[in-house]
Amino acid sequence: MVKLGGSVITRKEVEEEVNGEALDRLTWEVAEAWRSGLSLVVVHGGGSFPHPKAERYRVNEGLEDGGETKLMGYSLTQDAAARLNRLVVSRLMRHGVPAAGLQPSAIMVAEGGSIKEVYVEALRAMLRLNLVPVLYGDAVMDLRKGFSIASAEMIIESLAPILKPKRIVVCVDVDGVYDKYPGGALIERIWRGNIDRVKQGLGGSAGPDVTGGMLHKVMTLYSLAVKGYPSIIINGLKPNLLIKALKGEPCPGTLIEG
Repeated sequence: MVKLGGSVITRKEVEEEVNGEALDRLTWEVAEAWRSGLSLVVVHGGGSFPHPKAERYRVNEGLEDGGETKLMGYSLTQDAAARLNRLVVSRLMRHGVPAAGLQPSAIMVAEGGSIKEVYVEALRAMLRLNLVPVLYGDAVMDLRKGFSIASAEMIIESLAPILKPKRIVVCVDVDGVYDKYPGGALIERIWRGNIDRVKQGLGGSAGPDVTGGMLHKVMTLYSLAVKGYPSIIINGLKPNLLIKALKGEPCPGTLIEG
């Protein structure tokens, strides 16, 4: 399972601008890994596509009393996320991958900001056919709040116990997790012996991000590692790290274990 960070595949400081060079290279590396025989699920962040809309309309807070304005905010957020998904899928197809976009809001329902139910039969069917499902951070229906944001990490968290991936590779725009932001030293391994200390130094991310930044990423991935699904956070802006990580080869970054 691989996550392409929104901070890598888009330019987060410029609304709805794709980082074409990074997206093309990363999708090529996914294609090479797939051709080597790996069964893959791709999840990507929204970056500068849905995040500015979601922040502007406070979509993560739910419907509240916003009426038609908040409903339009939900619609704009979902539309932007879906348009970025089509760009990711089209790049994978260009590299020869039979990729298939899968809209999270069509298969997931949240409650109070957390994913409550996942309908995975379509996803399982895709994997049986050796298709590559491509999901993404999305605005989803919420049984308590009306709607909420399902981040890419939340989607990975909900799918990992079902799909049981051998490895989870997360591409971000830095070399991994640092002991403090800004600056600090790279943490090569996060585990139960240092997780409390790591939390103290984590900060947010550049540009609008309604999904919690690095702290949210690390805590979600650590909760999965405790359940037996380790991950590695790598720099998606550096060539060939993704394909190495997907194949289980030694790779610089931050390993997250239980």
